[in-house]
Amino acid sequence: MRRLRLAPLLLVIALPCAAAPERPLTGVWVTDLYDLDPTNRSFTVKFWFWSVTPAGSAIKPVDNLFIHHARQVTVSDAATLQKPGKEWAQGLVTAVVQHHWDTSSFPFDRHTLEIVIEDGTYDDSILEYVVDHRQSGINADCLPRSWQLTAFRVMTRAHTYPTTFGDPTLTVARSRWSQLVIQIDVQRQAVEIFIKLLLGAYVSFLLAMLSFRIKTDQPTLFSARLALLVGSLFATIVNLRSTESVIGRSDHFTLVDKIHLIIALYIFLAAVAALASRREHDRERPERAAARDRLLMILFGVSFVAVNAALIWAAMR
Repeated sequence: MRRLRLAPLLLVIALPCAAAPERPLTGVWVTDLYDLDPTNRSFTVKFWFWSVTPAGSAIKPVDNLFIHHARQVTVSDAATLQKPGKEWAQGLVTAVVQHHWDTSSFPFDRHTLEIVIEDGTYDDSILEYVVDHRQSGINADCLPRSWQLTAFRVMTRAHTYPTTFGDPTLTVARSRWSQLVIQIDVQRQAVEIFIKLLLGAYVSFLLAMLSFRIKTDQPTLFSARLALLVGSLFATIVNLRSTESVIGRSDHFTLVDKIHLIIALYIFLAAVAALASRREHDRERPERAAARDRLLMILFGVSFVAVNAALIWAAMR
């Protein structure tokens, strides 16, 4: 009787063990990270991916690798070695991964690049990744010179889809998959590029400030002053458009955009000041016009430097 009573209990204990998913040990080593391209909203990563599974297992994580949001993935033929009771496989992966670049703080922007790996065949009822934290890592020199590596993480998580992907054994429109997530924190170091992008705009601002030294007592001089301001404004707009090829087109105002717009505003105010100066000359008050131009040139210069410093400080923080 005691054996009959224990049989159902043993069956209940044995069932979860039989249904437990296989948990292969998986790891990554990132060798290269390049083509960090805000214009095309992507980056390219090259890394080694390996797995350790029980000998004779039907699960092949390297062969069934799938990367989320990847435009292009290339996996080398897996190198497989049989170890005592285990099978070790390794492959070199090259992937072009989509990424939303927030360049509002360029050139002080920071980003978390994420590579999400998933098995292309088995959900988490059959496979659950286990991270090889001890051996996973990243080359310290994997980034271009204008970028700095600040952190690296490898973790696992479960992702639920509101679909069975057509699996006839599932009755509820829901399936869950194990994911291996690589997160790489990077920070841009491109102050030289920032200066090059803004050099033309800053020169346009200086030319606009020099316009205050042009008297407006004669129509030809007044026209020359306005022509100088119009040319400065045009150069600022052209310079702003050219920055998009480097930073990429953004849905919001970046630091570079803000500085260009402020310069355009100052040029517009300088044109208003030129009209006011001409009006003073028409009223035969040249001394007042000259004094106002000198004061405005100083105020514009000091305030512009202060506004630029505040914007750059905010972006750095």
